[in-house]
Amino acid sequence: MHLNLSSYSRQFNTALMLCCLNVKYSYPSFVASLLDIALFKRKQIKISAQYISVVTIANHLESIRTLTLEYFIRLNQTNEQNELIHESLKEEIQLYKQIDHWLELAKCYRSLTNYGDI
Repeated sequence: MHLNLSSYSRQFNTALMLCCLNVKYSYPSFVASLLDIALFKRKQIKISAQYISVVTIANHLESIRTLTLEYFIRLNQTNEQNELIHESLKEEIQLYKQIDHWLELAKCYRSLTNYGDI
């Protein structure tokens, strides 16, 4: 069976959303694996910072949450330096995605005082 990338991306995002909605049925090692796949296939799989936060908090993976968000921010900055974006709408969307990741990362740092992750 041939599976194209957009179909794969949609299926992955659906699986991640199911993890968010059914957090009592998900497992930390499974969530960590999903996040690893999302990082490895970051161009094909788009996940929001909120999904990362919800899933990792529900599975007590706060340190992985912080590292994942930091990694996504660093990758986005590297991609912006390597690519010239000429469309203003595309730039605006990228800006909102960056803000979204930075806000979630700020929440991570703030919540670290509640955990022994440091």
